[in-house]
Amino acid sequence: MSDDFFVNTDLLPGTFDALVLLTDLEPDDLVAIFLIMQRLSSTVPVLVVVGEGGVSKTTMAYNLMRVLRHEVFSVV
Repeated sequence: MSDDFFVNTDLLPGTFDALVLLTDLEPDDLVAIFLIMQRLSSTVPVLVVVGEGGVSKTTMAYNLMRVLRHEVFSVV
């Protein structure tokens, strides 16, 4: 069971039950992801979609979620 979270912005205000991150894991993205994840409960499901880059960033995304205390269910 996941916790709902409230977003209080002008663009997409509301209550949500999951988060989708579309990223290429550049340094600015890592900072933003870190700040977002600090605000979420560890029971909120997060889908991370990693874009292309010079190296495979799948392992980096996996390790980032583990460090931020989110359980990783699958890596594709």
